[in-house]
Amino acid sequence: DDVGFSDGDTIFITFSEDTNRAQITTSTFPASVVDKLLFFDQDLGANYQGSWLDDKTLSITSVDATGSSPPEIDLLTVTVRTDGGLQLLNIIETSSASADHYMFDADGNYGIQGNFGPSQIDLVSI
Repeated sequence: DDVGFSDGDTIFITFSEDTNRAQITTSTFPASVVDKLLFFDQDLGANYQGSWLDDKTLSITSVDATGSSPPEIDLLTVTVRTDGGLQLLNIIETSSASADHYMFDADGNYGIQGNFGPSQIDLVSI
């Protein structure tokens, strides 16, 4: 069994409201684009990629976990960058968006099935 964060593990971020997907139209996008949208307080490794599964759900998959912190349950914090272009649709400007986080590999071996990190991401100045 796979133990710890490794290649192929995925982080799913589900926003409480539909987003504009930051106007990203490609099926997958590189770490450099993910990093323009989000800030992670723990290193995700040498390479990863993002993919919008729908208007609320962003997946981030590790391609090369070399050098990762690794991300830890209840400790990883994800912040939406205010200048990244990611916006929620159909909400009042002062609302905040909650996001649930789940992390596991394709075989379910990472052992994380539940919430981790912050239970709420406040979207400010977008």
